[in-house]
Amino acid sequence: MILKATAIFVAILIFTSCSRVDIHDETAVMHDIQGTWIGKARIGEIYRHVKVTISENRFEGWLQTTDSVAEPEWTILPTESGTFSISSVREEESGKDIFRSLKFSIAGRCCGDNSLTAITFSEMITYMNRNGLSLNGRSMKQVHQPE
Repeated sequence: MILKATAIFVAILIFTSCSRVDIHDETAVMHDIQGTWIGKARIGEIYRHVKVTISENRFEGWLQTTDSVAEPEWTILPTESGTFSISSVREEESGKDIFRSLKFSIAGRCCGDNSLTAITFSEMITYMNRNGLSLNGRSMKQVHQPE
């Protein structure tokens, strides 16, 4: 009996820790993505390394392209900074998962996000159901979360 109760408790703990937040709750998603995230995406023989710090609806982002899988030394100043918005909940073409897109815009620019870095971030970074931020479908690592 104790073994069965323990198994049920562990299953509930695993389920709740994996589910993170309700992706349909925009406020919960915005709260969940606050902090600093790091990820990498392989494109051919090149790696795009991304670091993004999100605070409220603002971001600071770093983008470095290298031929190494190793995390680069990040510069003190970000590549870009600005604001972002999140889309409504969308479904993957395969129908297997749901996600929200993020649209990054550069502060002080005339016609929206006319920065290659902002466009790259918008194309690569999504909020995946139960997984937080991802970069080209691979989970990003949250390295700092505000208190």
